[in-house]
Amino acid sequence: MNFYESVCLKIERAKTHVHNLDALIGKFGQQNPYRLVGNLDPNTGDSIFRFAKVAPLPSDIPLIVGDAIHNLRSALDHIAWALFERYKTDPKVKRREVFFPVWQSKQVCEAELARKVKMFGQKAVDAIAKAHPYKGGNQTLWYLHELNLADKHRLIVAIVAQAGMDITPFVEDGFARLAKMSGLPTTSVPQFKRRLVIPAGVGMVAAKEGDVAFTVPAGKVIDLNRKIPMVIAFDEPEITGRQSVMLVLDSMVNAVEGIAKQFESLI
Repeated sequence: MNFYESVCLKIERAKTHVHNLDALIGKFGQQNPYRLVGNLDPNTGDSIFRFAKVAPLPSDIPLIVGDAIHNLRSALDHIAWALFERYKTDPKVKRREVFFPVWQSKQVCEAELARKVKMFGQKAVDAIAKAHPYKGGNQTLWYLHELNLADKHRLIVAIVAQAGMDITPFVEDGFARLAKMSGLPTTSVPQFKRRLVIPAGVGMVAAKEGDVAFTVPAGKVIDLNRKIPMVIAFDEPEITGRQSVMLVLDSMVNAVEGIAKQFESLI
């Protein structure tokens, strides 16, 4: 087996984990694990929707996420090892120092790249530079690197989140329905999304039992047939912040596959 084949095997294993995670999230969502209940505020006339039911995430979710991330990070390190075996110019370089570099900034990247020539050779270092492996360059690679480090010491934190969104598309003009006028609760089961693209500048709100999900202004009604979307998101403030787990993993797979193709002729 050549080095490129081993890299591809690692990527394919990561894809298997992502596929299994997708299926697990889908099954979890089919159980309607969350419910919103809206009550009329007698003082303002607003309808306040709160999380009345919040089921815990399956414990396998952070484990599968960690496995997928580890295999993708390993694929990068297989590339680094192949470059080292083929192009090293300094026999004093220690094998345990060989890994695919991802740095904290462009400045650190530029300063450190020259030192990697002895380990990988100039041609390989030039290719690494084109991957922009630093925070703010290839952000997806940086996410991968940091989440992999985190997973070595603890479980990666994932939550179920509701987009802190503009609910205008769900709200209609008109007088409150009879249920609202009588003060009776209105129930909604959110739609569980495996992947949810959140517009720039819109945050995600963690789903916690009793917390307010959103408020419908007085004199408006909400179309409960249009499900309010929910998604499983990372909750890693210093790394990804809150972003859809599946979308981030998809982008990681694509990024590592692209780098593997870039280095195929070199390894």
